[in-house]
Amino acid sequence: STWVEVICTRILEISFDCHGTRALQKLIELVQAPSLRQIITEQLKSHVVELVMDNNGNHVVQKCLNYFTPELNVFIYAEINARVVDVATHKHGCCVIQRALDHASLAQRRSLVTVIVDYTIPLVEDQYGNYVIQYVLDLEAPELIPQKERIANSLKPKVIELSRQKFSSNVIEKLLRMDLAGFRSAMVKSISEPNILSELLCHHFANYVVQSCLNSSNEAEMKRILAAIRSRADKIRSDELGCKIYAKLAKNYPGLAASGEEEKTGGHSGGKNRSAKNNNNSTMGNQNGQTPKGAPNSGGRKQQNTSRTQKGPSNGPAEQSMPGGYYGYSTPMGVGYFPPPNYVYAPSFMMNNQVINQFYGVPFPPTSYNGRGSPS
Repeated sequence: STWVEVICTRILEISFDCHGTRALQKLIELVQAPSLRQIITEQLKSHVVELVMDNNGNHVVQKCLNYFTPELNVFIYAEINARVVDVATHKHGCCVIQRALDHASLAQRRSLVTVIVDYTIPLVEDQYGNYVIQYVLDLEAPELIPQKERIANSLKPKVIELSRQKFSSNVIEKLLRMDLAGFRSAMVKSISEPNILSELLCHHFANYVVQSCLNSSNEAEMKRILAAIRSRADKIRSDELGCKIYAKLAKNYPGLAASGEEEKTGGHSGGKNRSAKNNNNSTMGNQNGQTPKGAPNSGGRKQQNTSRTQKGPSNGPAEQSMPGGYYGYSTPMGVGYFPPPNYVYAPSFMMNNQVINQFYGVPFPPTSYNGRGSPS
């Protein structure tokens, strides 16, 4: 164990090295002697936050959490509790906090969760901190139910504002599904005002919250929301995003359309539905593309894609008939052409027409057309 003792005197320096950190992690896995474990933890004390925010050092802290006892890791919890916002809003720190919650004793977990809940608002608005709050909500620990209800109660007054934000809207959706402390009822009451609801449905992030609220609500709450949507149907359908959301809701909730409204607006909504069908990345549907626990990546909110991409030459100006089964369109460079559907593509700039005909056995534009496809 002599060489191990030598290494342990330079633990901090090794932890930050891209190669040394791997050797140290293996040492933490294998070392069993209590005296050597004590040496390692003594070297890491007062440097936990610095290690957590380092690309290499954070893995050393996570190995300590995984392989050392909670009693040996007391220093880790103490330093994280003292700077929980700095750690939770860091891309590596939020992962370390999740591992700390997994391997903590009951007292350590309760203490850490209490500190996290104290900073619920700034954490849910952060691209990494929101994952920490969601992880706390997902913990299956009956003793933490009061802390989870504190999270729900602290977000109720700002539910409309948080629904419009990219990261906090994920937390709002989770709370709607869990319905802690009457959160869903408070949400329904807040969004039932028609002007507010129509604005949320036309918002890139808030529309997901409204859809989650409908999916998780009871019959009375659903009727209340649908009535508010119906009263502002014209305004919602006049918005580019809102018309798509409305079309989906009308399909999933037949009661949304008032009596006789479907016949009155059937042609209009049908056109919108066709437009939405052409959109490969529809803005409707569940946006729960959440990053797996412990791996937040970039925040993971699905972005809306409202582009309308057409396929084939119909995206350009009027088509022009051309010889040989080709059809073309006008461009600033002349007349471009598209081959028939069963045409085997051959790069004209690499081969002349004779070679193409010989090896591919397919028609090619006549020689009267130059390399750009415009008349000679």
